[in-house]
Formats: sequence, structure tokens, C-alpha cells
Amino acid sequence: MLGLESLLILCAYILSITSCGLCVIYGIKNWNENN
Repeated sequence: MLGLESLLILCAYILSITSCGLCVIYGIKNWNENN
């Protein structure tokens, strides 16, 4: 069980970074299409 909390924190961190990246990419695509 050693390191399980660290693994969960790492997964949550990667998931949040991925979500932010997807939101930014989606916003840029929409901005380019609208302008």
C-alpha cells in the first residue's frame, strides 16, 4: 500500500493538467473559427 496516496495525487494532477489543456485547445479552435 506504500505510495498509493502519491499515485492517486499524481493521477489527479495529470487529469487536471489534461483537462486544462483540452479546454485551452478547444477555446483556441473556437476562437479561430469565429474570427
